[in-house]
Amino acid sequence: MVKIVKEKRLGVRSVALKKPVPMGKIPPSSPLFIKLFFRKLSFLPLFLLFTIFSILFFSIAYQLIAKTASFPLDGTDFRAIYTGGVMIIHGVSSDFYSLSTQFFWQKTIFNLPSEIYLMPFTYPPFAALFISLLANFPLSTAYIIFATINIVLAIIAFYFLIFSTGKKSFTQTIILFLFFICFYPIWIALSLGQWSFILLLSFISASYFFSKNKKFLAGLGLSLLLIRLNLLFLPIFLLIIKRQWKMLSGLGLGIFILTLISYVLIGFNGLKTYIELLASIPFWGDKFTVHPTLEPTLRGFLQSLLRTNSILPVLPFFVLGALLTILFVKKSLLGLNISSLLTVTLFTSIHTNYHDLVLLLLPCIFILMSIKKIPLMIVTALGMSLLINASLFRPELSVLLFIFILSFYADCTPHILRQFQSYLRKLLDSIY
Repeated sequence: MVKIVKEKRLGVRSVALKKPVPMGKIPPSSPLFIKLFFRKLSFLPLFLLFTIFSILFFSIAYQLIAKTASFPLDGTDFRAIYTGGVMIIHGVSSDFYSLSTQFFWQKTIFNLPSEIYLMPFTYPPFAALFISLLANFPLSTAYIIFATINIVLAIIAFYFLIFSTGKKSFTQTIILFLFFICFYPIWIALSLGQWSFILLLSFISASYFFSKNKKFLAGLGLSLLLIRLNLLFLPIFLLIIKRQWKMLSGLGLGIFILTLISYVLIGFNGLKTYIELLASIPFWGDKFTVHPTLEPTLRGFLQSLLRTNSILPVLPFFVLGALLTILFVKKSLLGLNISSLLTVTLFTSIHTNYHDLVLLLLPCIFILMSIKKIPLMIVTALGMSLLINASLFRPELSVLLFIFILSFYADCTPHILRQFQSYLRKLLDSIY
């Protein structure tokens, strides 16, 4: 097509040829809905593959929770969560976090023989408000509904992890799905009835919005970590150091709204008792279903090493180890890398259970997507799966997993790798 244009600088008319649009390309002048249609059409095969994987995952997971619901649910963490919902329904307020009050309600609902079998509700009141909607149902029905919600949240988390990490082939997508479905903490969290998937989505949303420079929304997403207050300390500290006021304002708004809801539910005295309860957890030792030597963290490793259920003998080593961990990945932390922040937060947490390792899906999948060669990607996925699944039986192995993940964010790792490659090359040259 020939187009006549005016050349103002020369004062003459000139003829220019329009470049033809290549076959298979969308013309730049096309309407927006056509561009979106073709973009989605090219995305369709991967989306269909994701849909098939999601249906398969949902089927397997639902069969698991249905089977679990057919047994007594007294041994699951959902016992404590369900009790919290029942207490909200009956208007328990100022003594909501009194252990004697919680024992009374668990004894009434589950017929507990003594207080040593108590599984305390240690989550904030706004979480109990949500569960109160389910506590109107029988225990097994409430458990199935809650677990089904968790399955949906897990699929949403997988969707964002898969499709927010750039373009990938069918082979890479299959590897990521197999890694996801073999990630044992997912099944533990689902069967126990835990909040782990909400926490995972909190970090994922923060990572997504931060990458889009929507820092207020990133902070707002992080506010859901208030469900596990101990996971909030390091993120707040880093945001203050980096003067990320937009992110802090979003985080602060979310915390304010959730705290206000909690205040309305149980009042000031109830919130004071809640803080006292959280402060006492590290000193419980091996009671109230808290088993510090089995925790897959730095603290659990140290207490297992010294064979003690008390945190006091290991406290100096724990503080030193936490500081060294932060220094090990200082550059990525100061760069507010959400994956690095999540890993350090989890590893140095004062209280973390095996099901909380669901959060490691975020850094693990990011690491796998950074590996371009398929064989190396498969080996890395197998190695991480082996460590994460073996950590259920040998919690100290989780330390190796954390070290492996953190090495990808460490300041000195690239230099060490170059030195290793140089040494390996010299060794091969000397042999041949």
